[in-house]
Amino acid sequence: MKWFNRFVAVGLVMLALTAYAPNAWAEDGQDAQQAATADQGVSEAAPQTPQEPAKITEPQAGGVHPSLVFKGDVADFLKLLGEVSHTNIVPSPAVRGMVTVNLFDVTLAEALDAVLGVNGFVYEEEGPFIFVYTQKEWDERQAQARKMECRIFPLSYIPAQDATQLIRPLLSKGAIATQSPDAGGQEETPGEKWAVNNYIVVQDFPEKLDAVAGMLEQIDRRPPQVLVEATILVASLSDTNQLGIDFSYFGGVNADFVGGDASLGVPSQAGTDGGVSTSFTGNVNAGGLKVGITSNNVGLIIRALESTTDVVTLGNPKVLTLNRQFGKVIVGNRDGYITTEVTQTTATQTVEFLETGTQLQFRPFVMDDGFIRMELNPKDSDGGVEVTGDFTLPSESTAEVVTNVLVKNGSTIVIGGLFREKTQLSRAQIPVLGNVPLLGNLFRSTGDIAEKEEVIFLITPHVIKEDVDYPLGKETLAKAKHWTVGIREGLQPTGRDRLATAYYNWAKQNQAKGKLSWALWDATMATNISPMCYEAIDLREQLQTQQVYETDCSLMSTFMRQLVAQDACK
Repeated sequence: MKWFNRFVAVGLVMLALTAYAPNAWAEDGQDAQQAATADQGVSEAAPQTPQEPAKITEPQAGGVHPSLVFKGDVADFLKLLGEVSHTNIVPSPAVRGMVTVNLFDVTLAEALDAVLGVNGFVYEEEGPFIFVYTQKEWDERQAQARKMECRIFPLSYIPAQDATQLIRPLLSKGAIATQSPDAGGQEETPGEKWAVNNYIVVQDFPEKLDAVAGMLEQIDRRPPQVLVEATILVASLSDTNQLGIDFSYFGGVNADFVGGDASLGVPSQAGTDGGVSTSFTGNVNAGGLKVGITSNNVGLIIRALESTTDVVTLGNPKVLTLNRQFGKVIVGNRDGYITTEVTQTTATQTVEFLETGTQLQFRPFVMDDGFIRMELNPKDSDGGVEVTGDFTLPSESTAEVVTNVLVKNGSTIVIGGLFREKTQLSRAQIPVLGNVPLLGNLFRSTGDIAEKEEVIFLITPHVIKEDVDYPLGKETLAKAKHWTVGIREGLQPTGRDRLATAYYNWAKQNQAKGKLSWALWDATMATNISPMCYEAIDLREQLQTQQVYETDCSLMSTFMRQLVAQDACK
């Protein structure tokens, strides 16, 4: 009974718990759902926070908007701006993005530039519409609208190949640049070469072509010319000292010293006694001091000579060359020799030349600051070609300098130090006797030769200026003509030139006085005396009012006259 009561109590407790649990679980689920709903409501309500009110006013006088205040999508801003300004603004579908605008007292164009430019958009006006694009759309639209053009650029000074290389960085992708053919080196054989100025042909967009034109205008300019005056000074010094003694002994002979002659006379009736003689004056050149002493059987002749030779060779070549171009001056020899090139099947011989003497190679570089950079290679050489058996071998001894110097226009560069010195000592003596102190001088001769040579270059570059040097050249030419006239006046009065000139002057004077018959007479006399006096011929034709033609019935002359007549009738 007791166990039964406990069992019933436990069952009631379990039944009560079962009835309470679903309610508790339901309440917990409702609380969780409400909490989630509350969180979701907060997150959805965040973007729905009231925005700042847009304030886009209508334009006043002059199209100025007093206030443009907006925060939102750029498309909405453009829409509102178009409405208040009564303008057709059409943005592309890709024009999107958040913008914040706070502008005051601006026009429509200023507002569009300020808002669209910083946000990566571009607008274009076409009639009554304003179209707005992204930068990518704008580039694609411009690429489709642009068309390549072809333009020819004539060149006067710069080579076409160099100009083509310089303009390549300016060209767009897909552009084409072609150049006129190179004229090449001068050839003796006739050929078909490009006979006009250089050109480059460029196919590209108009703005690129304009950039190419601007560059070519700057680089295709007349190059400056440089007049290089080279003064070449070669100073040679030769110093010679010679001394010789002839000592003679003849047994039973009375030798007479013949005045001024270094020989000893030996009479034909000389006895049979022996004699001794030395001869060391033969190496002494003519001139100098000669002293002779004879006494009975002994003769002594002393001969001494000291000579100094100073030679100065001066060259003054002038070379006119273009800027950055190579120039060369040589004063010397060109010795030819044959070289042979042998292959398995043929043997080819060519003639080459060895240039010796004084040479100057140079290249000027004109700067914009009035200075000139000079590449210089002065050279002084000596040599020749020797034939040894079947071979010809050139040999050369040289002194040269290779340098780069910077000099002001019109200044002089001095290059020296090309110096050579040669000393020659010669001795001739009787063996053994010539080595005896003091007395050995009677049995020997000496000769000392010292040669020195120095080459000095004085180089003066001068940039030619057209406005100064060309008038100076004309003035010099006029002076040369005056000198020619002066020389003619110094001729004999009976010479042909003097007589023809006199008759021509008389003809001009008579023409001025109105004496036409006498003028014609004098002009005719001038042409008879000197048929090459063209001034007199022209004057005579003027006075005769007709031209004088030589009769020439050759086929070529007839053909040429017919061509001239046909051209005159056109």
